[in-house]
Amino acid sequence: MKGNGDLDAKGINGQSHEEKRLGEVSRATLGHDQDVQLQAQRVLMDTKVKEMKDQLIRAKAYLSFAAIKITGGS
Repeated sequence: MKGNGDLDAKGINGQSHEEKRLGEVSRATLGHDQDVQLQAQRVLMDTKVKEMKDQLIRAKAYLSFAAIKITGGS
């Protein structure tokens, strides 16, 4: 049977103050890592969207020039 001193040192759920602090730091680090990963994904997605928009602009220009050449317009 544990004495009151043991209960106070380990807390109610059996974790010491330092163990609780390390758990909080780990969760904070994990949250930060997830934020960094999400930001990197956003940047990658933005880059892909910009490339697709550029491709669409080039395709429209190509098709409009091709239509002018086929119809013989000036």
